[in-house]
Amino acid sequence: MFGYNSKENYLVVKAREGGIDLRLKEIGIVCEGKKLLPVGNYRPGKYVTIADHFGKRGFIDIGSMRIKKKDGKRLFEKKTG
Repeated sequence: MFGYNSKENYLVVKAREGGIDLRLKEIGIVCEGKKLLPVGNYRPGKYVTIADHFGKRGFIDIGSMRIKKKDGKRLFEKKTG
């Protein structure tokens, strides 16, 4: 999906005793130029750059969650985004 959306993101996973912490990070990008191969709708632009206003602040947190297990059940805590 890289290169044809206006935003890109990645997931940070921190495993620790008692649970897993997840954070979703995002940054705005600009896709320009002819579309690259292969054939289809999801072709990236030839040039991909970080949008100026995002470049200065970098990736931002857009969501987070903690997954824990208690008494054999999964608990989803501290959900944001």
